[in-house]
Amino acid sequence: MSAFLNKVTHPREFAPEWDTFAQRYYQKRSFLAHCHDYNPCNQRYYELYDKSGFRGGCCVYSLVLDVFTFTRIRSPLRMNIIGIPASVGVSGVFGQSDHDIEDLLNAVIEQEKGLTIGLNFEKTFDVPQNSVWGKTLPTLVCDKSFDSFEKYIEALRSPYRRRLFLARKKMQGLHWKRIRPQEFTHELYGLYLQVFEKSEDKLEKLTLDFFRNLPDDFSFSVIETTDARPLAFNCVLKYGQEFDFFMGGIDYEFNEKHQLYFNITADVVSAFSGSGCSLLDFGQTAEVPKSRLGGKIKPLYMFAFHQGLIARSFFRLARPLLEYHKNIELNHVFREEV
Repeated sequence: MSAFLNKVTHPREFAPEWDTFAQRYYQKRSFLAHCHDYNPCNQRYYELYDKSGFRGGCCVYSLVLDVFTFTRIRSPLRMNIIGIPASVGVSGVFGQSDHDIEDLLNAVIEQEKGLTIGLNFEKTFDVPQNSVWGKTLPTLVCDKSFDSFEKYIEALRSPYRRRLFLARKKMQGLHWKRIRPQEFTHELYGLYLQVFEKSEDKLEKLTLDFFRNLPDDFSFSVIETTDARPLAFNCVLKYGQEFDFFMGGIDYEFNEKHQLYFNITADVVSAFSGSGCSLLDFGQTAEVPKSRLGGKIKPLYMFAFHQGLIARSFFRLARPLLEYHKNIELNHVFREEV
């Protein structure tokens, strides 16, 4: 390989070209610097160069996680993760071409010792050699744009429009409050922790300061009672043509009574409608309510690699335990889809 690798210890040291070639907001310098400072997990970064210059970048971090998390088998192992350390369905590696990504993966694997997991690729690659590829949690997206939320509602088939109206009726006695990241409270963080603890597919637990110090590209919508008690929130990212449901929190004691999760997700759709953005990324998990609001499955892939021959053989045999196998309901939400 004519390319060479440069290891970087902090995003502030990235080459100027990093942000030019990063395809998603979460891969860019500002967000990775935020994660580095407020969700430290031994992050390190790699830049790929050849004689023509910068070719791609990669983020790696380390955690102890259950390697067979999708089968609920307790299997804690310390692993190197090629990904974004913020529980988002975006790859931690990018390049100017697939060939650059392959060169970058091969070079990074040579640097990292032990078990390495690569997460959230939109396609599989033939590298690293002797790696095991499989499906991971999909993300859900809506690629339909609407001039307003009213236009979105008009486009729904009647069963889905009725479900939305019924859920919104359960908001009686509650109201919405819009806040900036620096206004994020301990009470809201407690709602995030409820969702985190209930999740069957845990990765990193984010801190209160992580939310409070998010860049201003993020905003929060909070469901409150009349006495200002928060019951749920969503956090969204709007950046260029990106509109993402980044994170949410729920008081599960009141979730069924007020259809809280459905309503915070519907609020994300409302904010997306008329935003001028062309794609809504609902994120991973909670596939049913997101699908019923217009989300379509976008498969994502992962790989596992170990430098030890015995370990590689084990993971090849255990591939069915590594993969995500859940069948997700397919909904035809919009009238034009029938």
